[in-house]
Amino acid sequence: MSVRIILLFVLLLTFAVWADTLEPKCEFLWQDTIAMKKNLNVLDYFLLLPSSILNCENSQQGFKTAKERLALPTRIDIKNGYISFFKAAQLTLFKNRKDNIDIIALQIGKCGAGSTCGGTNALMQFQRTSRKWVCN
Repeated sequence: MSVRIILLFVLLLTFAVWADTLEPKCEFLWQDTIAMKKNLNVLDYFLLLPSSILNCENSQQGFKTAKERLALPTRIDIKNGYISFFKAAQLTLFKNRKDNIDIIALQIGKCGAGSTCGGTNALMQFQRTSRKWVCN
């Protein structure tokens, strides 16, 4: 009887570890809470952006915590789905309510002479099941 219990315990432990590796995760743990929300607004999507997008100056600052990210926007208009950040970047949320699809338009212009920020124009979707961004 004790051998069966030990074997069952090992099997359950193995499954729990395996299942944990399959669970989708965001880049930072604090983002997982946001990703699980039923209705996301433009600020939620901004907070879910990959750090590679926000790290245009290789500063390694301004994106690791929600508090740091919330200091980046220069204008936030949640009602109209618009955020501007850095010197020349903006994010706009378009909601297709009929098909329940959110499209994010991201535009990052050059930040100025001597900067490493390149121009970016992208239409993106956040896939909730995999918690990954895909470009359209």
